[in-house]
Amino acid sequence: AVTSGSVSSTTQELWTVAGVPSPPATPFYCLVEPVSGYDFDPEGIYVSGVGSYSGASAIWTVLRGVSYSTVKNHVINSVITPMTRTTMFNTISNNCLVYSPLRNGILIDNGISDCEWISCIVAGGDSSAAQYTVNGIFNSGGNVRFIDCHPYFCSNNGFYGWNYSNPYSIIGGEYETCGSAGIQIRQGLNVYISGGTSIFANTTYDIVTSFTTGLTIHDVWMSSACYEHLVLQNNTQTDVHDCYFGGSNTGPMVAVSNTSLNANSETLIHNNILQSSGSSYGTAISISDAAGVIVHDNIVEEGIVESGGADYNYIYNNTLTNST
Repeated sequence: AVTSGSVSSTTQELWTVAGVPSPPATPFYCLVEPVSGYDFDPEGIYVSGVGSYSGASAIWTVLRGVSYSTVKNHVINSVITPMTRTTMFNTISNNCLVYSPLRNGILIDNGISDCEWISCIVAGGDSSAAQYTVNGIFNSGGNVRFIDCHPYFCSNNGFYGWNYSNPYSIIGGEYETCGSAGIQIRQGLNVYISGGTSIFANTTYDIVTSFTTGLTIHDVWMSSACYEHLVLQNNTQTDVHDCYFGGSNTGPMVAVSNTSLNANSETLIHNNILQSSGSSYGTAISISDAAGVIVHDNIVEEGIVESGGADYNYIYNNTLTNST
């Protein structure tokens, strides 16, 4: 337990820790469970370095990682538990609030699997604030689920996913008011976004995905006044259906592209509503340099366009209404 504590700078704390005379080899994680003072929230801290220590009640100078928010003074009787970061599984985080973190609100590395985050809120700060949130949720974990979560006011993305080999799911929730995208998926495998997820008020994209295999998006509401609502870039085996796209856009509402000419993207886009009222761009769905795209039974207010080397695509039974 901490017997005394003080904040020495914006990135350091000085702890006197009873019962743990020497810390583990850095870097390591600590779980801090405060019991008094003005800091009441348990906190996982990434410790990048420790200064001098000696005796049964060691004095640690703790240098903290950049992916956490402002340094807190962990007062007397706070419990410090060193943890390993190698693996964590079968853990549920429920009804959590992360307020204005410095970089990533919830950071999940690739040692995390089979866990759930339920009704977690990340209230970010903008570039003019003292604390500046980059991504609300940064996920590299596998077989994890995010249920009814709500990140907002992030400079980049509400959710950023990056896992090469394990699936994960986003079910419900709101991803809004972010500087780049509500959700960005890069280099994923078997990613699932569904369950009435609402994505709005983002600056550039609602959902942007790239180099992802096995992507399913359905029953999602995308309504930002942005450049493109949904980007499917260099993906394979994608299924987008029963989604609503609304709000003004300055680019295509759905953009499918590949960097390799006539690459078979194995993409389905069907049974969606694309309502482009107020749009300054005349294309609902754009297919560029991609093959194997099947587009059917959508209701669109603007056109469906193939460009570049797009070929071997099947477009049928779509309804064009109120074209401008």
